[in-house]
Amino acid sequence: MAATDRAELRAFDNYASSHLSTKPEHLHRSLDKATSACRSAGLPQWDVNASQGKFFMLQCRMMRAGSVLEIGTLAGHGAIWYAAANPHIRVTTIEVNEEFAAVARINIANAGLCNRVELIVSDARAVIPKLAADIQNGERTRPDVVIVDLQDTTRIWDFVDLSIGLCIPGACIMAHCALRLAKLYATTQGEEDTRGRGSRDLVERKGSDNRLDAGLLMSVGENNYDVMLAVVIDGIQDG
Repeated sequence: MAATDRAELRAFDNYASSHLSTKPEHLHRSLDKATSACRSAGLPQWDVNASQGKFFMLQCRMMRAGSVLEIGTLAGHGAIWYAAANPHIRVTTIEVNEEFAAVARINIANAGLCNRVELIVSDARAVIPKLAADIQNGERTRPDVVIVDLQDTTRIWDFVDLSIGLCIPGACIMAHCALRLAKLYATTQGEEDTRGRGSRDLVERKGSDNRLDAGLLMSVGENNYDVMLAVVIDGIQDG
């Protein structure tokens, strides 16, 4: 995509966000501080932008979510947005990168959300079984919404699959597909297409999984072209 096209998309996204992404002043300040901290620390610019954040927050509100699980914290923008859905919602966010988590921890604290946002620094493959045990022991509620947004898209399906066991029928899982990083529909085997293969794996595995019902949402804006797979759990079957 040409630079002029990207500039126009960014301008439109900013215009729409200025009118639609209304938020309390304290949330505005928290997100601005989080963005500044992210840039100062030299973190990748993959953070949730205003349009995406508002969309996720509205999803949590429409689901009347009391509990959210996020896999892939980065600088904490997403967690701050989810927590804004209602004053009682609790967010558990998992980040394997200690550098990212250090910035996110500060941003979450600056937003005054330490009592409602739990940041776990570890590989989600090790964390999710522990969350499942906590749920079985009555120490943790099942998530109503799960968001999976990873740099390594080759593992997205693994985390979606693991998350299903934490949820009840009707829960929503949203997973990021890397359309802006690779051709989702391509079938080449080159190393440069690793991200695309991971995203295709997510779409194709979902298509053969009768536990789930899903739709693909493609957006265009500040982050160029992007795709989100939204999944609703129809029913959890044994085996």
